[in-house]
Amino acid sequence: MKMFKHFILAAFVTITWIPVASAELTVTYTKIVDTTTPTPTGNGTFQEFVGSVGELTLPAINHENLVFWGSSHDGAKPRLGLYQFTEDHGVQLIADTNTLIPGTTETFDWAVAMSLNQGEIAFWGTAYPDTEGIYLWRNGTLESIADRNTLIPDSSEPFQSLGYPSLENGKIAFVGADANDNHGIYQYENGVLRTLIDHNTPAPAILGSFEFFAGASLSNGLLGFGAGGSSSHNGIFTLQDGTISTIADTHSPIPGNFQKFSSFEGMFDCVRLGSCVYSGPYPLFSAGKSAFVHIESSYGPTSIYSNITGLSLIADTHSSLPGTDVESLSVLSPSIDQDTVAFMAHNHLHGGLYLSKGGTLTTIIDTNDMLDEKIISQLLMGPYGLSGNHLVFLAYFDDGTSGIYRADFSSDHTFTSAQDSFINSSSANSNEGDNLTLRIQKQGPKRTVTGFNLPQASGASLTKATLTFTMAKPVKNMDTQDRFVNVHRLMDSFVEGNGKLLGIPQSERTSGTGEGVTWNCPVDSDIGNSQTNCAVQWVGGDVVAGPATDTVYHTTGMTGEVSWDVTTDVRDALNEGSRHISWLLKLANENQEGKAIYHSKEGAATLGDPSKGPTLQLKY
Repeated sequence: MKMFKHFILAAFVTITWIPVASAELTVTYTKIVDTTTPTPTGNGTFQEFVGSVGELTLPAINHENLVFWGSSHDGAKPRLGLYQFTEDHGVQLIADTNTLIPGTTETFDWAVAMSLNQGEIAFWGTAYPDTEGIYLWRNGTLESIADRNTLIPDSSEPFQSLGYPSLENGKIAFVGADANDNHGIYQYENGVLRTLIDHNTPAPAILGSFEFFAGASLSNGLLGFGAGGSSSHNGIFTLQDGTISTIADTHSPIPGNFQKFSSFEGMFDCVRLGSCVYSGPYPLFSAGKSAFVHIESSYGPTSIYSNITGLSLIADTHSSLPGTDVESLSVLSPSIDQDTVAFMAHNHLHGGLYLSKGGTLTTIIDTNDMLDEKIISQLLMGPYGLSGNHLVFLAYFDDGTSGIYRADFSSDHTFTSAQDSFINSSSANSNEGDNLTLRIQKQGPKRTVTGFNLPQASGASLTKATLTFTMAKPVKNMDTQDRFVNVHRLMDSFVEGNGKLLGIPQSERTSGTGEGVTWNCPVDSDIGNSQTNCAVQWVGGDVVAGPATDTVYHTTGMTGEVSWDVTTDVRDALNEGSRHISWLLKLANENQEGKAIYHSKEGAATLGDPSKGPTLQLKY
């Protein structure tokens, strides 16, 4: 396992971020299998990890479980199959060319285009000369979902051909067609097959009527699909609650361009081949958002767009690869999860796998990197290669070997406090905004307030928010039970102020001037007069503080950092559109002894280390 860091570069979708103390992507690579790994069937080692149908045999991942295609040799003949890797069970066989197809006496020739969700795996399989179907693997058992013997719902015709499956929460969607090339998208759930949309469904006006469908993608109860019509137009659409909506079509203007979209991956194949039921699983959807490839002409340039924050360009052939000033020759194979898009790109110098998230473009890995101390010659990823903070890919090396790897990445944004102070009920009109320390104490009692600026972003992509303080002195008088410190979200803002009194040498003490926070007021208009100068008092923050977000045990002698989980607070604030968040810290039981003293942002500055002040770390 190796770790590299790639620094975030400016990207193509503009989103404003508040400056952060740390904003880098840390990537760790884990080898899953390579050409020295023995197969679980005991017939030597794996020989290859991509078949003749290209990206439809590339590995797929859901959380940390992944499925991959592999070939090996069973005597003189090749053995081709699907395998699953989990941390608990290692590599397991799903189906291969020795596996009987459910309900038949035939074995698979091909098993490809894997979609996995919650430990279940759906795939497309064939057997010579005329068996073709969609199959589901769950709990170690294979079952047939639909094949050429299955009657199309509400029809006396069987399927003649079937597209690749999309699996989510026990539902499987796929494109199918009968012998007359009448297309539809069908869904399997709990043993029942039904029609979601077909050539009889009223189509958007630009299509005239539905002639073909290209890909089916399930996402949070939404069906995403590509389609072409009798008017020779095509586009990318969604179906939800009986309503068809357009993401982009050949009447849509390209963002920032006077031209219109010409064609899309999958749809282009449909037009060229006359049928699209064998097209790949495009377009792809996640959380109701799509990533898709725009194709300008038969052999022309491509570009990747998404509608994560409105229809926007992710990358195209004029985009420089991160870390270079050289434009890419091609961008292809997007994979989307929530608000993140991964894709492949290359130019005549090198190529790699890249990530677009929150308006920034980063490198996951490219051919300038070393992996397992070997020189990378090529990198490939498939349409289901991205899941959360994991990306699964296939690497080829100069020594002729290859392997499947998982990249685990984290995007941490660490913010230092914009304002902090402590408030003291024994001196209810004093301000400590410029004090070098922050205090929690029974005597007074004393409480701490801190506030942070937030990025302009959606709370949906936030995975963890952590509030951290660093002890300035060892904790005192917390030997007995119930010495917990609670953090509460403040629903009103406060002003830090510039006073400093407690624990400050006599010659340096000052009540401060102007506005500032006190025990009585979130914003006292004159902290220098030792009076209550606010129309609405907050009684030490109690009036506006929410319930305890998290509580952390403190013990006598404790030093170093202490952290609270504030994910819910930050996610709520982001979803509210807030650009600032504040918290109140206090002893859970202020009737019992206890004192904790932390570094304030001013104290951290005097130490030359801003990270020793209050920090807020956001993970996406």
